[in-house]
Amino acid sequence: MNIAIPANLPNTLQQLTDLLQRGEDAQALAFAARARRDFPVAHELIRLHAIALLRCNRRDDARLALNRAAELAPQSVEIQCNLATLALEDGQVDAAIERLRAALRRTPGHPAILHGLGTSLMAAARFEQAREAFAMATHGAPEHPGLRLNLAAAELELGHPAQAETHVREALQMAPELDAAHALLGYTLRAQNRPGEAAEAWLHAERAAPRNPVYPYEAGLMLDEIGRLGEAAAAWKRALHIDPEITPALGQWLFAQRRRCDWHELDALAERVRSAVAERRPGIGPFAFLAEDADAAAQHLCATSYATLIAQRTAPIRRQLDLKHTLPAPGAPIRLGLVADGFGEHATGLLLVAMIEALADSGLDIHLFATTPDDDGAIRRRLATAATLHDLSGLNAPQSAQRIHAAAIEVLFDLNGYCGKDNAELMSLRPAPVQVNWLAYPGTSGAPWMDYLLADAVVLPPALRPHVSEKLLRLPRCYQPSDTTRVPGEPLTRAYCGLPAEGMVFACFNNSYKINPAAFARFMLILQQVPDSVLWLLSGPDGANGRL
Repeated sequence: MNIAIPANLPNTLQQLTDLLQRGEDAQALAFAARARRDFPVAHELIRLHAIALLRCNRRDDARLALNRAAELAPQSVEIQCNLATLALEDGQVDAAIERLRAALRRTPGHPAILHGLGTSLMAAARFEQAREAFAMATHGAPEHPGLRLNLAAAELELGHPAQAETHVREALQMAPELDAAHALLGYTLRAQNRPGEAAEAWLHAERAAPRNPVYPYEAGLMLDEIGRLGEAAAAWKRALHIDPEITPALGQWLFAQRRRCDWHELDALAERVRSAVAERRPGIGPFAFLAEDADAAAQHLCATSYATLIAQRTAPIRRQLDLKHTLPAPGAPIRLGLVADGFGEHATGLLLVAMIEALADSGLDIHLFATTPDDDGAIRRRLATAATLHDLSGLNAPQSAQRIHAAAIEVLFDLNGYCGKDNAELMSLRPAPVQVNWLAYPGTSGAPWMDYLLADAVVLPPALRPHVSEKLLRLPRCYQPSDTTRVPGEPLTRAYCGLPAEGMVFACFNNSYKINPAAFARFMLILQQVPDSVLWLLSGPDGANGRL
């Protein structure tokens, strides 16, 4: 049914605005097209027609309409902002920035233009300029909480999470239940290594907007980090209930169920994850996928999809940093770098410390880049004595990349790979001319920014070479070093370990996610056939022991 066009333009504009606000886009489109015949040079009518066209996925027609509106009213802030938004959505970031700068010259200090300019500058990874634009917009509209959040987002990208938190809390004073504010608070708290508070912030965001799957997903990550794995699994399950296609939550939920040894409906869940990888849906973590019944080709595909996602996310920052590498001076020692979160009382530190000490007099200039704070342990002190140790804790990926680049590192080893707090975003920024995947994750990164993989013939046998994206370097015996100076302690008694005094003890000290139903059934079969034997396992998280 056609809606009658009012006789005067103000009523026509109001009726069209009402249709758009109610989400009646098809009716709004038809109404605007007919109204333009009565008011052919009404620029605001043409602009609203363009919005209806956009909502109906007619982008080319919308662009034509907006350009016509701009011809009629080149001073219109709304039209210029709409055209800039369209350019930004089309990937024309520089065009959007130039259009908004021109509009700002005509209308200095306008908050809407400054907001759009800041958003465009953020997309171009020009974060300092974005912060300036958002700050100016905030002065023009001090009671607008969204502008405070934009300013906070810019500060967070600049590596100033405490300042970002201040702006978020200012926004929350204006709008205490604004879900986006609680979510951004979660990001600022995470950046300050306050995962418990971050989890509560995202849970608050979820309560404020229970249909947004991102909030329980992010809450789950922080709950997991503080050891509340059962609550994390429940959060990821809620995210999937809202949106079954949120792939990262799917991968995390399956991995949590494996860690908890909760095998109910495990096969169906695992099949969903394998299908997601086969369909190249990004978001499944390569480390968690190692626990799945998948061949090397699927593992490679998972890693490649994950690396592609990282590359897309960091592309604007990489272009903005544009890190260049110069040739070292002739005769200068090779500057070798290693980056990890385990330079302390951690498996990485335990394995590596004696090797670093042995290389101290080798003529290499060795630099260690620690992404976690000093734990004041003996391993950290030994490493700092044997090499130059840089503390990157508290820095974001761009800041860390700039620090490594400033050290003129020639060969950089990523000792995390996709384990733990991976360094994928940092490594994607190319802080060194040669980058090597080694130690914690002896699988392919699938990433174009990793040049070499250091392994051995056992960890990566020749048959798997086609499924490795890096150039392959194999050490002749074992790819993993160890500290040969460590003296084993006195053997523990059976009684101390809670083991029976007599009988065979079978042991499996792997993490719980490596024990699947088939493996556990084999364990039980062995126990049945060996009288008075027991199985000694590493304790698992969140009731895993009881489920086994």
